[in-house]
Amino acid sequence: MACQRACPSACIELDGVKPEGATRKVPTRYTLNFTTCSLCGLCVESCNFDALEFSKDYNLASVRKADYHMDLLTPGEKTP
Repeated sequence: MACQRACPSACIELDGVKPEGATRKVPTRYTLNFTTCSLCGLCVESCNFDALEFSKDYNLASVRKADYHMDLLTPGEKTP
């Protein structure tokens, strides 16, 4: 959850559960609201698990706000 804490725009939302006997939480929800993202990269730099990476694929175009709410657990999916 370091990426969520590092984000100055508060555009990352994470939820997780800790399975019995596990040492770490397992994410159940990992969403990005790209409409408020400032593209600062602090989330990528703070991630200790390489779950995020820098990319040049940022030039999104749409007229629907919902297209910018992304489910990062299942790439390509949109959040409802």
